[in-house]
Order: sequence, then C-alpha cells, then structure tokens
Amino acid sequence: MGPHFLPRAPAAITVLPPNPKEQVQKAHTRALELEKQVEKLQLELDLKAGLRKVLIKTVYRLAYRNSVGCCPLLDESNGRCNLFIAKKSS
Repeated sequence: MGPHFLPRAPAAITVLPPNPKEQVQKAHTRALELEKQVEKLQLELDLKAGLRKVLIKTVYRLAYRNSVGCCPLLDESNGRCNLFIAKKSS
C-alpha cells in the first residue's frame, strides 16, 4: 500500500471590510442603469398607448365605412361620424 496523503486544510480566508467609496460607486452605477431602464419602459408604454389610439381610430373608421348606407342613423358631418340613437316611442 502506498503512502496516504491527507488533504491540506484550506488557507484562512480573509474578508476585507467593504470599501465605502467602492460601494457608493457601485450603487451610483446601478442607479443610473435603473434610470435608463425606467426611461426605456416609459417610452415603450407611450408607444403602446399611441398604437392603441391608432388601432381604435382605424377600427372605428372601418366600421363606419362598412356601415355607410346600411344605417340611416349614422350621419357624417365635418369629417366625423356621429351616431344618432333614435328614442323608442312609448
């Protein structure tokens, strides 16, 4: 049987106290990254809101074009579609 080697004990790990300047710099960098991320998300939300408005207008116009001549209660004046609802006679 050959010689038996025992594993060496790990060297003592020294933990350095945190450097305050380094921590401040890391926090500042992270804050800037988060601000950029918030700005990007706000732009995306604004874009989606704009697209939603365009979609609603487009659907509205298509519905109007498809209903012209079919419904005498629709009236176009000043380039807008006004919907007149007739009251029921009692």
